Amino acid sequence: MICWVRFMFLSSFSVWHIVVFQSINANVSCRCYEKTRPIKTSVMKKITAIILIAFLLGCMSNTSETSKTIETEKIVNTLKPQVAIDFFNAYIANCNKYENAIDIIEWTKASTYATSSFKKELETLVEQAWKEDPELGLGYDPILYAQDYPDEGVELLDFNSETGYLTVKGIKWESFQVSMKVLNENGKTLVDGCGAINMSKELTR
Repeated sequence: MICWVRFMFLSSFSVWHIVVFQSINANVSCRCYEKTRPIKTSVMKKITAIILIAFLLGCMSNTSETSKTIETEKIVNTLKPQVAIDFFNAYIANCNKYENAIDIIEWTKASTYATSSFKKELETLVEQAWKEDPELGLGYDPILYAQDYPDEGVELLDFNSETGYLTVKGIKWESFQVSMKVLNENGKTLVDGCGAINMSKELTR
């Protein structure tokens, strides 16, 4: 729309330019009392055509660049729920090591799937629980939001691409369900909420 308005303005300006230029040329010819050769209309038309073509090409280029930018933003901002599933299953794999499993805080800090906010919230939650109850702590796993879990891992149950909220369920334990949240951070999908961490109470079970 903007290009069309500019096009109409430039067209009007070009016509005005031709009329005024020819008028001035005629007046100068009369005052000098000598024959002058006025600029041919065909030449002015060619000049105007060149200007308009160049302008239209510029508009087309801008439109193309804008379209590419929009498409790039869509790709970059697309949330990938598989990241949440990979995160959860990687944690289950760690838990399956039993006595050789890495501590939950250390494992989360080393994870490339989670946001810094998630890592800090988990650390605060766990350490605060141990201070309040040195023997029991939370009494459950804050990521699993349970004391037990499906050894085979989880799969996607549902996903809201607009909010980033999703639910995973046990592969062979369908009643085992955990709410999660992913977000886009610098073009990368990361887990920002899971189980008891960074999740609103109405979304946790």
